[in-house]
Amino acid sequence: KKQGMKLYTALFIIFQTAFTFTGYCQPDSLLINERTPSWAKNVLVKSELFGNYTILDDLNPFYFEVDLNGDDLTDIVLRVKHKLTGDVGIFVINGGKNLCFVMGAGKPIGMGSNIDWCNKWFIFRDKAIYNFDSKKVKTVIRTPGIELRKTDSKSVIIYWDRRKYIAKIKST
Repeated sequence: KKQGMKLYTALFIIFQTAFTFTGYCQPDSLLINERTPSWAKNVLVKSELFGNYTILDDLNPFYFEVDLNGDDLTDIVLRVKHKLTGDVGIFVINGGKNLCFVMGAGKPIGMGSNIDWCNKWFIFRDKAIYNFDSKKVKTVIRTPGIELRKTDSKSVIIYWDRRKYIAKIKST
């Protein structure tokens, strides 16, 4: 009877491990397996950080491919929700180094730590963030950024400043 139980336990562990590694136990498996680049799939599956988040696909597009840090390699930007707190944020995978960063989702980024207010997002390609009240340059940026916007309101631009990601509020 003990050997039967050991066999059953071993088969259960093998079965569960196989399903976990193929993505079947993960709610994001279809998004990751069918709708993201293959190099990003490997980073997401291996990232300890990603285990805390669920991918959101409620905005179009559901992710961006853009060189955010100026290294001539494609980076991936996803909207995510923290599994425990429900806070929404941005998850960035820097291509090449395969480093992952989270902004929002419980971490402050200018307009709070939860960006569930965001109903539009864009790749921001301007070279400067202007203060529209005075038409003066507020911040010069060297690479594209991600603009998070709530309709007819202020927005936040997330960009790389050669060392880390920065979030700046843009007046509209």
